[in-house]
Amino acid sequence: MESQLFNEVRQIIEDCKVLNFPESKLALAIIRAAEKYSDKEVVSVFSCLSNDVMAEIRQQISRYETTGEYYVISSAGIKDLFGLMGRISKLVVSFN
Repeated sequence: MESQLFNEVRQIIEDCKVLNFPESKLALAIIRAAEKYSDKEVVSVFSCLSNDVMAEIRQQISRYETTGEYYVISSAGIKDLFGLMGRISKLVVSFN
């Protein structure tokens, strides 16, 4: 049975393709979706992602690890993703 995160990520990928968004936006959307799921579920779903998507997620993580900060700026304001990026960084390392 597919998990909720798997279904959400699949929908994000489809939406980004339809909207012709770059992989950087796709990766960020997937990272943000992972916030509300367990570590086990995140690792399971991330391990099924394509190499291209995982490469972009790793690039996002690399930016976080280089600066120790990660903010998303949008029309809604500034969102600090420091905690989430730290968590995702540890999880991605765990299945490499």
